[in-house]
Amino acid sequence: MNRWTQARISTGKLNTVRDLLPGTIVQNNTGVLQYPGQLSQKYRFDKATLAKHWDTTLSAAPGADLEVQYIHVNSSAPVAPARGVLAYWTATPGEVTTDDTTGLPVAGVFLGVMAANEYGFIGKVCESLAVKFLNSTTKATPVIGDTAAGISGNSGLADVLADATNQTYATDRTNRKVGRLITAVTSQIASVAIAVQD
Repeated sequence: MNRWTQARISTGKLNTVRDLLPGTIVQNNTGVLQYPGQLSQKYRFDKATLAKHWDTTLSAAPGADLEVQYIHVNSSAPVAPARGVLAYWTATPGEVTTDDTTGLPVAGVFLGVMAANEYGFIGKVCESLAVKFLNSTTKATPVIGDTAAGISGNSGLADVLADATNQTYATDRTNRKVGRLITAVTSQIASVAIAVQD
């Protein structure tokens, strides 16, 4: 079921939204926020609808249904949000950061470029979404089916753990698991079947 008609996509394309206020890039003349209720809302796009709401000049659209969530980027996010970078929940509802040094739970994956204090969308559930990895993953040669995980101190990048550790992350309850590889990691990017749970 699509909920895209309820989502306010200010640019028309999910991977280009960089709102300055919830749901919009401009404030109305009354000073009252127009779309405050959109923060934290989740929306599901089927493949056909998603293709209409994706800027393919920046990156290929995911080849499967996608669940997204509308979030606010923390003002002190240390790494600029970009396509494939991991987002982590802060203590403030609806707010994410790229700072993964304190063991925060993974919130999702950024769909495109954003900046601190902006609002936009992160990917939550998809059979194939681009995720950015460390230059050198812990497992030297990751293979399809390995678990992608957010590990403390990696600046918003995912890692693939050694096989022995990988098994514990496949069943972990700490919300650090991102999903499983469905392609090889090439130039720091791999397609991952993600299912980030809140």
